[in-house]
Amino acid sequence: MPVYKNEQELRESLRSVLLKMDETKDVYVGVNLASHRYVKYWDKWFGDENLRTPVTQPEIDLLLVDKSYGLKGMELKYFWLKKDGQFIRPFYSGLDEALALLRLGVDDTWLCHCYEPTIPEDRIYNYINEVRELLLGIPTLPINFIAITFDSKNKHEFKSLMLSGRRILTSMFSNLGNTNLVTYRSNPLMSLIGGKEIKEARKFLNHSLRIP
Repeated sequence: MPVYKNEQELRESLRSVLLKMDETKDVYVGVNLASHRYVKYWDKWFGDENLRTPVTQPEIDLLLVDKSYGLKGMELKYFWLKKDGQFIRPFYSGLDEALALLRLGVDDTWLCHCYEPTIPEDRIYNYINEVRELLLGIPTLPINFIAITFDSKNKHEFKSLMLSGRRILTSMFSNLGNTNLVTYRSNPLMSLIGGKEIKEARKFLNHSLRIP
């Protein structure tokens, strides 16, 4: 049985750790544009501009605000082994959601895989390397990748899973932390000429969550 009863509990635990990091201004859990009535806002202000009504999916598992008020969207997936010894989900889990987060106007998107500490090391790194090689093989795919686990005796003490081994998670995004398993990738949609839907989604996020 997994230590965390569900991903919601894992999100909250990880949020408490992220809030203590120097690079983090605030962290929001389970941000859903639909719950903030984004479509109604869009129809009111842009309904007569012949623009497509934006999709409000997916939910942002963790939305991190850095010290410069940049927004980092994180898709979090929790891995453990079933009774038959197989992973609960495939290695590529979350890639689709992480990619879709770019449509919501974040500055960058991060796929974070969290592994139960009881999983054998070789099996964890086999999964990690599958994702890493996929992303490195498509350098234009704007998804950053982090893998973490937690202490078997303290589920609130997270460790980054790096190619050189495990390290206490003290920094998630800075160069000092060096937790990104691929080269840094920003959201290319933010610099598109046009892209009104994406830019307005960003403004709405800032306004709804009262982020400067």
